[in-house]
Amino acid sequence: MQLAPDLAWVAIGGMEPLDFIDRFGARIAYAHAVDVSAVGSAGHCLETGRGVINYAEVTKALRQCAFAGWVIAETYLGPSWRGARDPEQSARLHFAGLTQAFQ
Repeated sequence: MQLAPDLAWVAIGGMEPLDFIDRFGARIAYAHAVDVSAVGSAGHCLETGRGVINYAEVTKALRQCAFAGWVIAETYLGPSWRGARDPEQSARLHFAGLTQAFQ
């Protein structure tokens, strides 16, 4: 069985995304890249690179487990969302955050 974790919901659920990757990395088929304002139930979703998830370290951890899948940025625009409300602006912010993380 393969996994497709949403790293923001992993964090909001109380688990550090790096710990999740360390534990399940070999089974990750693709990942949803969304940041959070805090780890735990008080966290809210933001564009990648604008919160507390260290996506540069996430990138390193994924490479170490030979990850070859997709990383997909996601904007929710729902109650848990605290990022940009304009979809184009949100996409640009995600792109900037992912570009910086994957250098």
